[in-house]
Amino acid sequence: MFGKRGEGGRGPANFDQGGGAPPRAAGGVPVFGHVGELRRDPLGFLRSLPAQGDVVEVGLGPVKAFVVCEPGLVRELLLDDRTFDKGGRFYEKGRQVVGDGLATCTHDRHRRQRRLLQPVFHPGRLPGYARVMTEQAQVVAGSWSDGLVIDVDAQMRKLATATVVRTLFTPHAGVAAETLTAVTHDLLRGLDWRLRNPVRALERLPTPANRRFRRAKEQMRKAVEQAVAAYRRLGADEGDALWVLLQGSGDEGLDAGEIHDQVLTLLIGATETTTDTLAWALYLLARHPGLQQRLHEECVAVTGGERPPWFEDLPQLGFAEQFLTETQRLHPAVWVVTRRARRSAILGPYALPQGATIIFSPYLVHTRADLYPRPEVFDPGRWADRPVRPSVDGTYLPFGAGPRKCIGDRFAMTEMTLALAQIAQQWTLEPLDQAPVQPRARVALTPHGLRLRVRSRT
Repeated sequence: MFGKRGEGGRGPANFDQGGGAPPRAAGGVPVFGHVGELRRDPLGFLRSLPAQGDVVEVGLGPVKAFVVCEPGLVRELLLDDRTFDKGGRFYEKGRQVVGDGLATCTHDRHRRQRRLLQPVFHPGRLPGYARVMTEQAQVVAGSWSDGLVIDVDAQMRKLATATVVRTLFTPHAGVAAETLTAVTHDLLRGLDWRLRNPVRALERLPTPANRRFRRAKEQMRKAVEQAVAAYRRLGADEGDALWVLLQGSGDEGLDAGEIHDQVLTLLIGATETTTDTLAWALYLLARHPGLQQRLHEECVAVTGGERPPWFEDLPQLGFAEQFLTETQRLHPAVWVVTRRARRSAILGPYALPQGATIIFSPYLVHTRADLYPRPEVFDPGRWADRPVRPSVDGTYLPFGAGPRKCIGDRFAMTEMTLALAQIAQQWTLEPLDQAPVQPRARVALTPHGLRLRVRSRT
């Protein structure tokens, strides 16, 4: 089941050592391949692939790609980033937005960048970040009124952006959360359009969308430059991430362009995945009143109902963590990821040629019935008897795995747990109707158009 190793166990064997071609997915048409199925129902198409093979070839227009469906092979893929490097259409387009930061850089640049960014996420800094997380959750949840109908995406985006801006930048840097919210949104809209647009020349036309995208990039560049200049003037640690990045600059550290790319990477990465995960969590609370009441009772038992949840409360918020773990199983924000084979390789029984585009999907793995009984059912209890920790076997991948695993996973889980606990303690969430919200598979997996009514518990 696992891929064969090459010499010294340092990577897959050479293509010339053998291995058959993966089976081709059913359907597809000449020239366009499986693009039609992917556009009509991308999640359904992915769910259909494991029955056709552990690795399945699909056609993306004239390009062949290989979808890895079996968790053990996904694990092999993620552990060997030397052979299976960051690449493919997603990362090529992503570099237009965030540059060559930690999330998009290739293997040869990754180790150095990760080493320089690791201090940003040192466990010792997390309690300070958590104070900001609690404050921002209070601000957003405290702005609601009894009976208010909220745009869930807008509210969670406001929360996530304000939190990451306050943890990235000192308040003295003059960076407005509202401005960065709008800029981030325009950048992500531009990235989404570029991923779906097969004609590169269209990106250069002076259309309103292209002008908005270029303007957002310029605004972001100026905002980062202003923040860095403010830090240079202050010359003191304000307990935030940009200060740490600046300490790693210099002769062998990050240059000005790299600091810009890392800030963009942290800003967009921490905003989008947190926004979508919290939005799905609030939707699931509203759809499951019994679970919502259980979460409320846990929060009140921990805090007494008279104060917000704090960092020190996290060990006692076990159900909140289980709830978020199951939310990310059923609705992983990062639902599909690409890699590029730097050399010909063997993965399981299959031969993959040099340069091949390889795809794996956390959503596909998370909804396999052989791994998760009744995978379509939302059940936080399935995590009660197993440790909630990063997967080592390729079966649970909201933050990835291996050397390229998300560097900010603990940051994200801390922020989302504190926010969810704050909201559940203070509010009851109600759906406006009983129609289920359908996921929108774009850059992230989003609950498109979600609106909920909030009822005060006080």
